[in-house]
Amino acid sequence: MKNIFLIAIAVAAILSSCKKDEPVLSGNSSQSEFDYTVSRFPGGDTLPFSSKVVFSNKSVGAFGWLWDFGDASQSVLENPEHVFGTGTSFVVRLTSLGKAGNNTSSKSITLNSPCDFQPFSLLTACGNKKWSLSPENDAIRVINGSDTVSSAPASCQGDDLYTFSTNGSMNYDSKGQSFVNGSCISPKANASKFWMLKNEGGNPIIVLDDVAAGNSFLGRTDGVVGNRYEVLSISADAFKVKASLADGRTLVLKFVSGGLSLSTVKLFLTGGSRKMWRLDSSSTAPITAGLEANPTQYYAGGPLALCQKDDYYTFTLSDSLYVNCNGATLQPTQGYTCGNDESFSSTFTFGPVSGTVDGVAQIGLTANEPKQWIGILDRSVENVYRILDITTNSLTLRSGNGAGVVHTMKFVPK
Repeated sequence: MKNIFLIAIAVAAILSSCKKDEPVLSGNSSQSEFDYTVSRFPGGDTLPFSSKVVFSNKSVGAFGWLWDFGDASQSVLENPEHVFGTGTSFVVRLTSLGKAGNNTSSKSITLNSPCDFQPFSLLTACGNKKWSLSPENDAIRVINGSDTVSSAPASCQGDDLYTFSTNGSMNYDSKGQSFVNGSCISPKANASKFWMLKNEGGNPIIVLDDVAAGNSFLGRTDGVVGNRYEVLSISADAFKVKASLADGRTLVLKFVSGGLSLSTVKLFLTGGSRKMWRLDSSSTAPITAGLEANPTQYYAGGPLALCQKDDYYTFTLSDSLYVNCNGATLQPTQGYTCGNDESFSSTFTFGPVSGTVDGVAQIGLTANEPKQWIGILDRSVENVYRILDITTNSLTLRSGNGAGVVHTMKFVPK
């Protein structure tokens, strides 16, 4: 802003001055024209890159120049050089100042984008994209020769989010704890920048910034050799990387989109195969009842009955649901006391939420079927359950389509 202000004052002074030693406005106005050449930093194989543009001023009859590069930056040099970020198209304007007035010309400059490379585009969504470790049982694999040890993420590991941005920044959100040496501890520092090597002829490689030794990691906090992760596969919903550990073992990690797409939600719900959930007895309000606009209007929550604490709900990737009540079920028609066992198995439907009510996905059982239920027997007759939120460690369901009474229920893995 300061430069623009000074330039404006200078131009005003030139145009309004009547002093004999100042330029006199006479003759033809200046003619503004320029060319440019583009070079790339640090090279075409490393993403994201910046582009340096060298401008050649071809203006005629001018004694001053004002460049507007189209990215909120300016210059008053005759032949400036300018480094553009990761944008793709800029309108550059050159205003030339002459004795008879000023003249402006403009050109649209199109630069190569790192998003032209599909793996980079998928990783960053050409903006900002969040990823987390897959909840699958083989999300983390450590390979030592012919021996492979597979595991699902730990509780404080599965909710970590890694956000990759097109400007090369990476944000690590530990959600309060990091998993280090088998324990959940205070958040561990991590790199704030990354690069992707296109690695022509091979798989692309994600390289993390080595800001501080040992503080660069994806998925597992034990750093890898060179902070390099080879991208074995990548799509809009998932990617898999391979890296070398300092002791010679190989680490393979599977990530899923943190944006809660349908496929990601299904993966969290089923653990990639089958996953067992139970009502969260540690919550002060594991079940509430009310209307969509006020979900706690009729019942704000309270402790679970003993026969609710051992009810287990198993969802499978093949759309099967198994409900095991372990001998007794809470019976609303009997004054909410523990009564007959209402265990059952059935298939379920899975898809987007119907209508405009809250939810990232919807589970459906047979409508008007009292022997099929989740969480509580006196649920809505339409027998649909909206997933409001889901992570590796938590699941929040709301029964009903929002037209009548809804029950909001919190679950945790068994």
